[in-house]
Amino acid sequence: MSSGGDKFFAYFDEASAGSCRQSLIDLDAYIESAGPFDGLMAFSMGAVLGATLLVQRVQKNAVLPFRLAIFFCGGVPGDPSALDHNKIRFLNSASDGEILHLPTAHVWGKNDSGSLTWGPGLAELCNGQLATTFTHDGGHEIPGWNNSAGLERTVQCIQRAINRAIGSQ
Repeated sequence: MSSGGDKFFAYFDEASAGSCRQSLIDLDAYIESAGPFDGLMAFSMGAVLGATLLVQRVQKNAVLPFRLAIFFCGGVPGDPSALDHNKIRFLNSASDGEILHLPTAHVWGKNDSGSLTWGPGLAELCNGQLATTFTHDGGHEIPGWNNSAGLERTVQCIQRAINRAIGSQ
């Protein structure tokens, strides 16, 4: 955990549309140069970035770079078309509906001290028939050795997304 005065690295400056746009360009370039990849596995801000990239591909009617996505403590993606107009707008299922139509796994903690609705918010933007969710008893973390039941349920959630991706070949 960090306090308000702590310094840390980030993929982008959340208050800067230009920074967010550049992070999408950088991630897309990396995927093109180092891929192909079967899936995306991302935590927290990385999940926001990965989900935003997927939304950008959908908005451009482009092929998705992954067959499945696994989001840990994921955040709600930004609207790439708003970023193109130098605006920051977060997507929500009430106004934007289900945007992502690929198998997904979503794992978040019920005691996450961040934005508690962001994990469910991201899951609601994904196809309900292809999304699997699990809320564990922890916080902003992936269940590990000290939470064997949570770890087992997390693995089951991920396995379900993988099986759906394999079944859609």
